[in-house]
Amino acid sequence: MTAIGFLHTSQQHVETFDALVNEANPDVQTIHHVAANLLTLVRQAGAESVADEVAAELEELAAQGANVIVVTSPAIAGVAERVDVGIPVLRVDRPVAFDAVRAGRRIGVVAALASALVPTTELLQQEAKAAGVEIEIVPVIVAGAWISFEQGEEDEYARDVAKATIELAERTDIVVLAQASLMGATQYLPDDLPVLVSPRKAVAVALEKAGA
Repeated sequence: MTAIGFLHTSQQHVETFDALVNEANPDVQTIHHVAANLLTLVRQAGAESVADEVAAELEELAAQGANVIVVTSPAIAGVAERVDVGIPVLRVDRPVAFDAVRAGRRIGVVAALASALVPTTELLQQEAKAAGVEIEIVPVIVAGAWISFEQGEEDEYARDVAKATIELAERTDIVVLAQASLMGATQYLPDDLPVLVSPRKAVAVALEKAGA
C-alpha cells in the first residue's frame, strides 16, 4: 500500500493531515512521527542543532514503509530536505512558495513564530531566484498567537491569524501562511482573498511523488 510519512513538531497536525490525505485518496496510508522537542530546540539553538535528530526521524519513517515524507514544520524543513533516505522528502511550504513567486511581486508572509517565518522567507527567495523573478517579502509575526495554539485555543489562534492576514493582503499581491497550523484561519477569510496555505497543496504534491 502507498504510504505518506509525516514528520511533525505538533500533535495537532496529525488529524489535519490524516483528513487531507483521506479526502484526496482514502487508499493511501499515513505514518506520523511527532517530535515536539525539535521545535523547542530550534527556538533555543537554531535548526542545525537538530540535524541529526531530524535525520533519524526521517530514516525511521522510510524504514516503516513511507513512499514519500512531508515535513510539516518550516523550522526543521531546511535541514530535512538535505537528508537522503532514498525517498522524496518534501517540506510543507515548498509547493506554495513555488506558486507564490509566480503570483505576484510583493508577497506577504504570516507566521506565529520567528522560527517558521525565517525559513519560509528564505525559501521564497530561493524559489524566486530559480524562477528568475524579483520579489519583495512583507513579513508579519502574529504576536502572542502561538501561546493560544499551545494552550489549545485554536479558534482564537485562527481568528488572530485571519485578522493579520486580511490586513496584510491589503498591501501585498498575495499572502503565504507559513505554518501548517495556520490553515484554520482560512475559515475566517474572504473567499476571494489571495492567500496560499501549505497543507492541502503539500499533500497533493506528496501523492503525486508517491505515484498515488
